[in-house]
Amino acid sequence: MSNPNIKSLYDTVVRLMHYEATENAKNLLSKLHPSDIAEIIRMFPEPEQDAVLSLVFTNDNIHDIFCELGSKFLTSYISKNRNFDELTNILQRLPSDDLAKLLAGLPDEMSQELLGRLQAEQSQEITGLLQYQEKTAGSLMSTELFQVKHTVTVGEAIRSLQRSKKAVTIFYVYVVDEFGTLVGVASIRQLFQVEAARPIREIMLRDVLRVRVDDKQEEVARLIAQYDVVALPVVDSQNKLVGVITVDDVIDVIKEEAQESVLKMASAEAASVEGQSFGASLRRGLPGFVALLVGAIATCEVITFFYQSLPPVGIFAGFIPLILRFSGIVCRQTATLTIHALGSGDGRRQIVSGIVRHHGGIILLVAVSASLATALYAYFRFQSVPYLPAAVAVSLFVSMGVAVILGLVMPFVFKWIRLDPVWATGPYVNFLLDVLSLFVYFKALFYSLTLFG
Repeated sequence: MSNPNIKSLYDTVVRLMHYEATENAKNLLSKLHPSDIAEIIRMFPEPEQDAVLSLVFTNDNIHDIFCELGSKFLTSYISKNRNFDELTNILQRLPSDDLAKLLAGLPDEMSQELLGRLQAEQSQEITGLLQYQEKTAGSLMSTELFQVKHTVTVGEAIRSLQRSKKAVTIFYVYVVDEFGTLVGVASIRQLFQVEAARPIREIMLRDVLRVRVDDKQEEVARLIAQYDVVALPVVDSQNKLVGVITVDDVIDVIKEEAQESVLKMASAEAASVEGQSFGASLRRGLPGFVALLVGAIATCEVITFFYQSLPPVGIFAGFIPLILRFSGIVCRQTATLTIHALGSGDGRRQIVSGIVRHHGGIILLVAVSASLATALYAYFRFQSVPYLPAAVAVSLFVSMGVAVILGLVMPFVFKWIRLDPVWATGPYVNFLLDVLSLFVYFKALFYSLTLFG
């Protein structure tokens, strides 16, 4: 969480630097958390950021400050300074997973330059992490974990734990066999509640919750939230233990996914505001705009086709926005509820029955009320067009029903074709809904004209 006083801290640092009281500014910054220092640095104009960073370069947590500043800042910093040896000495203090994420965002030339200066063991470890596909468990995990063989006693495990220096954060003791296969897990608390001479395989939990290196990060976040654990072991295709993902890594994923979901609901991309080139941003956004264009043309074709068969009074056109907006809102609401239920891990049948029973009942009531109200309005306002009230009422009711079906089904369809279900709230579904709603409306107008005209 951001420090609520960060703006006043920034203003203080600005004033101190303005009056060249750099020692005072340095002392102030040295007392802050690395994330607060990074946030203050980002608030300065880019030409001044290096000067502020230089005040904390001797800080014991300088490696964490660089980690908080991220790959984009590091790329800019290296481009201006090219001090690879000094940076290597700083960055090598980071946990392997954090350093791998930082290097993954750098240009290949810079990343390879830094990797070449790391110690051979650390360089090899990070290179291995960088090979995993982005946004998978493998890209999130840390290889710095604590594990013991299934043949050791509890006392031996405790002594190994006391001597361990590699594992940065230890929540559980993972137990492996002679081949490195994950066979069990025990909590630290368990170790100190039993006799030291007792074999660890007697107290370990054998049914271990785990993820594979190629599992999606969303699945990792879901499991940690659902089973209320603080860490998850990561195994390869042979079930060998290769790493661990801790809850702090998952918090970052949840924040990232939430931001991406909001952007997708608006058919936008984070890259559009993160310095990506115009061409790359255009390529990312083009499919959405193409979908909108195709939808608009299809809508025009539906109107043109039916307009030829209707009297040229044009009154019916005033109800088009009403029908499209009602159905659009209903579709997005239903899709959002479906996506939320999918993220909670509910089964397909449970999701469908829950939404139909609760949300569907509300929409049914709204659809009946809105249809009757609109029909009454059309009857008293346009008495010269007797077929209009029935057409409007029927089409509004049916289009809202279609919207519920699309909002319920499309997230499952997107998930089935391995796309983010959040896209079900975007233009790809909206244009389909617009075309269907207009088709229903004009069909209703045509049949109403036949019956009442």
